[in-house]
Amino acid sequence: MPKALILAAGMGTRLAPLTDNRPKCLVEVAGEPILYHQLSMLDRVGIQECVIATGYKGSMIVDRFGSRFRSIKLTYVDNPWYAETNNIYSLNLLGPFADDDCVLMEGDVLCEEGIIADLVASKSGDVAVLDYVSGNPDGTVVVANYRRVTRMLLKEAQTKGMDYKHLLKTVNIYKFSKKTLITQFFPGLQARIDDGHTSIFYEAVLADLIESQDIQVTPQVVLGRQWIEVDNPQDLAIAQQTFERHPVA
Repeated sequence: MPKALILAAGMGTRLAPLTDNRPKCLVEVAGEPILYHQLSMLDRVGIQECVIATGYKGSMIVDRFGSRFRSIKLTYVDNPWYAETNNIYSLNLLGPFADDDCVLMEGDVLCEEGIIADLVASKSGDVAVLDYVSGNPDGTVVVANYRRVTRMLLKEAQTKGMDYKHLLKTVNIYKFSKKTLITQFFPGLQARIDDGHTSIFYEAVLADLIESQDIQVTPQVVLGRQWIEVDNPQDLAIAQQTFERHPVA
């Protein structure tokens, strides 16, 4: 059973004033914090260890959840430079704990439990959870066939008027093998940081590894299942409506 890594260090400014006095992952959806729903799902699919990257008001997360959530042992790694760095830096701090296969997710993503269950059960070592593009996506998209992701395009690599019809959107949930994490992904993160690139997304490293074919990432398309990244008040309203009807916990 893989470990889980959750990135929850960011300031969540687009959700202000809800995040003025708490981290984004403690904003409530359907009566409980986003992180509560994530941990509940991870517990039900059998995850027994989770490492959480904290930063902005991170002590509130530790106070809320402590060292254990049901059957999951919780470990926290603080990013004291959360205000000056992006998630590449927070993720890299979790490197010493990546001694097993790992599910990686960001602390503002809600999804149906079946997505996580399928991810954990996948026989592929490296998997990206993806969805079909609707409209003009905000974030990373990928080119993929039924067997592997062939290219990953971050927002800055997407051109004006780009045709998204045959592309897929990242859900910001992944699974990586221990081998990929130790030999490819974390060394790639560290190399970028050593070069001074502390304000980029970790997906920039993942895009390079896919482009060079150093790793083979299998696509897992959500196939109509519900998920949402809670970035702003509009997302939060949708999440409230969606997951009150279809609880995630």
